[in-house]
Amino acid sequence: MFSRILIVKTSALGDIVQAFFAVDRLKETFPEIAVDWVVESACSSLLKIYPHVDRILSVDTKEWRRKPFCSKTRKEISAYVKRVRSHEYGAVFDLQGNTKSGVLTAFARSKQKVGWGGASLAEWPNAIFTHRRIQSPPGLSAREENLFMLEAIFGKLKEEMPTRLPPLKKGACYLVATGYRWENKKLGIEGWIGLLGRIAERLEGRFLFTWGTETEKLECLQISQQLPGCCEILEYCPILQLPALLNQVDSFLGVDSFLLHFAAYRGVPTYSIFGASSSSKYAPAGALHHSLQGSCPFGKIFDKRCPLLRSCPTGDCMKKLDPERVYQQLFASAH
Repeated sequence: MFSRILIVKTSALGDIVQAFFAVDRLKETFPEIAVDWVVESACSSLLKIYPHVDRILSVDTKEWRRKPFCSKTRKEISAYVKRVRSHEYGAVFDLQGNTKSGVLTAFARSKQKVGWGGASLAEWPNAIFTHRRIQSPPGLSAREENLFMLEAIFGKLKEEMPTRLPPLKKGACYLVATGYRWENKKLGIEGWIGLLGRIAERLEGRFLFTWGTETEKLECLQISQQLPGCCEILEYCPILQLPALLNQVDSFLGVDSFLLHFAAYRGVPTYSIFGASSSSKYAPAGALHHSLQGSCPFGKIFDKRCPLLRSCPTGDCMKKLDPERVYQQLFASAH
């Protein structure tokens, strides 16, 4: 059995969390295996609160590509190559599957570099840098795909312990995340006011708003002003403080985002709303989690993300959702 492996999953934050579940299963089955992880420096703080990483190898590929001939870039690339080659890995798992991660994988010392193949591969040049290519069966979630790759090499890993959903109590405290960097993956202010108003009235819900940008903070303020007495806007919460914050709430409510997946990973029940990304692919799985999928007004059908994700002029799959429908689908069972 391998003594050390390398995971190449550089971004984004939510995708990295989706990989945690598979690595957890690996460590539960083979606790003696050391795990190193290649990650973008912008995401590296997340791995500092993940218990199963031995070494974090941070890279800044965006800056490297922006200034390829800068002496700082050359020094940082040289330092990465030196670090990643300081161990010979039993296996390298490129869970990212793009050209960038393929190049990072190429520098590692290993006789077994495992990546995606076929329809599972994000960018075809990645295949140049791997020895074994895994094509996952259709219909798997992102979380299940990561597990499928590891089990292709290690065999069946230990099962997760089953969880039971506790009844949603009246007066529950929800951590609410309304923001996303793409406008057409957001529910919209009126939608949030309608949904949270129903939760406050019918379930006596209380809401803690978290935000990542000043624009998101202003949107939270607009929503809370329409729901006096049940809302609190938190100070900015860095990643290192998120575990403590999640310990203070009963549930998470938001859109497809890093915070949704991290809350699920920490065992917090979640309620999530999807539009331009597929809930069957990306929503947290298990009895603790509920999700709703909005429908595309243009009739687009997709397995992962809508082809209009970044260019849709309306975002109506989210913004035209009826708050009552959302409430009934996600929360009616709480009565």
